[in-house]
Amino acid sequence: EHFEVLSLRHTIPLNPDAVGEVTCWDPEAHIVYHDQNAAQLAICDGISGPAHTRCRASSPVTVGKRGSAQFTLTTLRPGTTIDISKVRWEECVRAARDKCPTGSLSGVCLGGASWGDIGFVLESTLYAMDL
Repeated sequence: EHFEVLSLRHTIPLNPDAVGEVTCWDPEAHIVYHDQNAAQLAICDGISGPAHTRCRASSPVTVGKRGSAQFTLTTLRPGTTIDISKVRWEECVRAARDKCPTGSLSGVCLGGASWGDIGFVLESTLYAMDL
């Protein structure tokens, strides 16, 4: 999963317009890079595979969690479901990470729902495990 994301990044240019409302929450939150990449592909019970793979959730929320990283995606319009391509999801995460290079963050992935946008949060699971 980690190498799959790295390979995808080499083929997709940075698209800052893919994401909006990025907030850097805790730059000190420990999120292992490898775990982030694996969690990124763990949404919708896994979107590993070809670049055209899609996350089509039957609910308005999906979680991808691996090791120290957890992504939570939520639709922003009632009655909609998540429907985002692997490439678009990578564009959103990459653009958000460009603004917040370390730690936890949140943002809005423009598009990505059956109608409208999706909000997402990347957080460290280490805090919850330490409590």
